[in-house]
Amino acid sequence: MARLESQAKMGYYPTPEVTLQEIKDKLNFSKKAVLLDPCCGEGYALSEIADDAGATAFGIEPDTDRAIKATDVLSSVLCGSLFDVIVRPVDCFSLLYLNPPYDWQDGERMEFLFLKHSHKWLMNGGLLIFIVPEHVLGITKIKDWIARRYEDIRICKVTKEDFPAFRQVVLFGVKKENEEENFPKPPYPHIEDMDFTYNVPEGSRLRIFELQGLRPEDIHSYRAVAEKNIMETIFGVESNVAALSPLFPLRKGHLVSLLMSGVLNCELKEEKIVFKCFTERSRSIRLEEEDDKEITTDTYVSGIRVIEKGRWYDVM
Repeated sequence: MARLESQAKMGYYPTPEVTLQEIKDKLNFSKKAVLLDPCCGEGYALSEIADDAGATAFGIEPDTDRAIKATDVLSSVLCGSLFDVIVRPVDCFSLLYLNPPYDWQDGERMEFLFLKHSHKWLMNGGLLIFIVPEHVLGITKIKDWIARRYEDIRICKVTKEDFPAFRQVVLFGVKKENEEENFPKPPYPHIEDMDFTYNVPEGSRLRIFELQGLRPEDIHSYRAVAEKNIMETIFGVESNVAALSPLFPLRKGHLVSLLMSGVLNCELKEEKIVFKCFTERSRSIRLEEEDDKEITTDTYVSGIRVIEKGRWYDVM
């Protein structure tokens, strides 16, 4: 049940306020620090850190509602997966604040997948703040990976008040170039019992911070053009849809992708036509006589269900 709840929240567990204040107290910022939170949620944690320091803060958040709220408190927010983000120059951030989803994916801890991908965006000498369940840092592969890439590592439990909920720890580390390994061993003290500070250096000027692939405005443009193509080529109805055209005409593959995703569901009031896109599975079973076994094959067919003048029909 706990995992289902985590997945429903997309692994979203904000840093508790008391722990966040302890983290802030252990940071000294340069005037031009550039910060990134690849799982920023509503942006509260990074904005709390950045505001007092006068730093520039960037966030990435897959959930639309949370991303919209984050835009009110962070300098720039991308709504999407960090695996689809383009950053130039690559190693430009002076602080990487990473509180990733707590889960497994394809036999790998998601915390580790997020760290490995976003690590390259942190400049040499930049500070990593990595907030994860304590047991994650007991995995040898993860410990070794961090030890090869970070130095001056400290690990502490979140505050005594917050620790029982998810048994989280906070790892601080400075990104390095050499291969010297030094990883703290448990038991870890609580963060309020540790006296230390880290300097957060000046970051680089960010030239590109964007999602690769279609942006929302691109989808609207593609949708309008695709609707025009469907109405004119399938239904033989002249369409007056006006939109900026893509650089190249849409091919069948583009239309199929838009149909299967449901982007093209719409109502065309002027023509009194409503259509909804759908995908159906067709299953066939054949017997291999030589091996005496059945082979099941699934194929998927996309189509359009049309409601026109009180009747409906499918176009496959």
